[in-house]
Amino acid sequence: MTDTLKRLKEVEILFDRMKNSTSNHIEFRTNLNAFISLARTITWVMKKEFSKNPQFKEWYKTKENEMKKDDTFDFFKNIRNTVVHEKSVGKIAIMTKLGTLTTNGSTLIPLPKFDKDGNVKFHEIDKATIEGMPANYIKTTTTLQYTFDGKLGENAIDLCSLYLQKLKNIVTECHSRFSLNKSQSDVPIGNEESNVP
Repeated sequence: MTDTLKRLKEVEILFDRMKNSTSNHIEFRTNLNAFISLARTITWVMKKEFSKNPQFKEWYKTKENEMKKDDTFDFFKNIRNTVVHEKSVGKIAIMTKLGTLTTNGSTLIPLPKFDKDGNVKFHEIDKATIEGMPANYIKTTTTLQYTFDGKLGENAIDLCSLYLQKLKNIVTECHSRFSLNKSQSDVPIGNEESNVP
């Protein structure tokens, strides 16, 4: 397995951890920021690993130009710089939808409560009220979504998934066009540095 494929696998693991930690804001943000930082290095590892091949250099120059013009790559390059040099990213957006309701009175939209760490406590969502009275017959749906500054209407997980897919496409194309010597590319993951007799 190439170093590029190993790095891609590491990034996929972080992406899965991020997707599975949405109920814990701190854990989600940690995995999101780690994903952003490590994903940015996939092409660096690939460039280093395949750089001895002159055809790769030509191909990669074209890919680099494509990435520079791609909004997704540009966004993640900039957000990675923010993560590494300035701050953690990932904002919570709470989406609450009410069922159809017609009233002349005031309506209170239910909002979730948060614990001291910023995690949503879905089991403690206030009930919708009309003129101060509980409106149990109003169906409400509250969902949690993470976003980025500058992309507030878009789901952070969806954007990361798109970015990861674009990176996978580049890695797949690279591996279909160029190969490394057998001793370097065919070592199974986990055994590449084993000193066990």
